[in-house]
Amino acid sequence: MPAKLNLWQTILLFLPFAAGELFMRLSYSGGADQRIDFAIANLLTTFGMALVICYQTYLVSGFINVSNIKPGFFQLNALIPAVFTMAYFLYVAWGTIADHVYTHRGFNSGPLRQSQLHGRALIVLILLLHAFITFYFVNNQFVSGKIKKIVAGETRKNLTDRFLTPMKLLTKISILAIACSFLVSIIIDRLTYANPSK
Repeated sequence: MPAKLNLWQTILLFLPFAAGELFMRLSYSGGADQRIDFAIANLLTTFGMALVICYQTYLVSGFINVSNIKPGFFQLNALIPAVFTMAYFLYVAWGTIADHVYTHRGFNSGPLRQSQLHGRALIVLILLLHAFITFYFVNNQFVSGKIKKIVAGETRKNLTDRFLTPMKLLTKISILAIACSFLVSIIIDRLTYANPSK
């Protein structure tokens, strides 16, 4: 289990998300390449999400293997978001690169698309919610709870340093990235719509 990332390496995991945010802002500008910018933003954001969730799943699975915990519900629960986000990224990549879905008639030119929550879209929404809950609440609590039950102080410290600390760092940076994204959106909206033309 050698891949424990330091602070800067962990921050670099969010580089695709940051690049996706940049392209998202470009897609709101209303330029000629608006649809392409939005498609690239969607591709980068889904890739970034899959990368971060897969890294956390890697840490949880590594903890389960090292701790000799019998694989069960929590490992399966951690694997579902990783498999889903990778499959979703591949689906988005196929639509963007191979199928050019952004050129289709149903792809809106505005920043928002019509919501159609039925069938496949509803399943995707449920799996996204599951990934969110598992990433922010279940995995960290599971690893933290198991470590607290360990009596040996040296073993507890070793497992905390190798698994729990990187997971908490990943969670904190993701919250910071989302907060910065909202803040930038609010600032841009205020600057854009503060003096609307009449």
